Amino acid sequence: MNIVYLFNSSLPSYNANSLQVVNVCHNIAKYIGQITLITPNTGLKKTIFSHYGLDKNFKTLKIKYFNSFPRGLKYYLFSIVSIIYSFKLKPDFFITRNYFTLFLLILLRKKVIFEVHSSLEIEGRLINFIYNNFSIFNSKNLVNLIFITNSLKNFFYKKYKIKERKYSILPSSSNICPFIPRPQNNKKFKIGYFGYINKSRGFDFICNLSRIDNQNEYHVIGGTKSDINNYKKKFYRKNLFLKSYIPNREIKNYIKKMDLLILPYEKKVQVSGGVGEISKFTSPMKLFDYLASSKPIISSSLPVLNEILKNRKNCIFVNGLNIFRWRLVINKFLNSTNQRLIISKNNFNLFKNYTYKIRVKKMFNF
Repeated sequence: MNIVYLFNSSLPSYNANSLQVVNVCHNIAKYIGQITLITPNTGLKKTIFSHYGLDKNFKTLKIKYFNSFPRGLKYYLFSIVSIIYSFKLKPDFFITRNYFTLFLLILLRKKVIFEVHSSLEIEGRLINFIYNNFSIFNSKNLVNLIFITNSLKNFFYKKYKIKERKYSILPSSSNICPFIPRPQNNKKFKIGYFGYINKSRGFDFICNLSRIDNQNEYHVIGGTKSDINNYKKKFYRKNLFLKSYIPNREIKNYIKKMDLLILPYEKKVQVSGGVGEISKFTSPMKLFDYLASSKPIISSSLPVLNEILKNRKNCIFVNGLNIFRWRLVINKFLNSTNQRLIISKNNFNLFKNYTYKIRVKKMFNF
């Protein structure tokens, strides 16, 4: 089987979407067939495989990105040019998560697997016009329509009048090999947050929480070096430790040191770049890193997270972002050794359902 993945964003990068795409390609090459990943010739000055810590088991093709053109135009031009390049590879199937690329492939009657990770809210007027007026999602050449959450699937089926067809609910995953950590002998409990940082994802909240909870350490790993340097000046605390992005291959070593991992989301969660609101549909990759590490989790009670987590079985849900309530819940939970061990064991078993191996096999189950 010969497959081409068309991805319109920079690689390598620190963005979660690029990590997800690379791991999907890596596992398709391992378990399904030959795959080539086509991306713009932009990104960090590293090789894709060294940056993500993966074996080189699939092909990559970087093609010119039209940086001198306006943002919207270069977005459309790349879709067109990447498809033209892909024809030389004679693929049996295409994979993409780009709406304009999907539209073109359906027009060309190519067989496509499409990943839906968000609504079309952040897309331009042209994309919204196309999908509001043409029945793209009902095409027979769309062989599998993948949604990261059931709530996202329900939204799309209603809004775009999707008929009965093949679809899959495939949440995010993690490339961390699941492990049961040894108990930590920290002088203070270490509480960790990993991933993109902004106010809607609880960064300001964590900083304020550390101010009133000085008996525990708070560790935040994510953000650019300049962001972290600015935050250190603004939020200096003796028990608050801030670190910029680390390579994905190193995350496991940092998570091992934590006693508790947190997801303090606001009611409205913004994507990277500050546009779009994803709280109704999100499937955060950090959640699956947390599960793979078998660490206990305390999380904001977003309805969409209930698709994966069960309160008091896999995590402790907390309503709202009241720092005093969270401090109470955190300290009560950390002092309950038995409950922490039960949730850790449950999370180890839960993650077995969300490996990339299982995910890619379900992608091609049509």
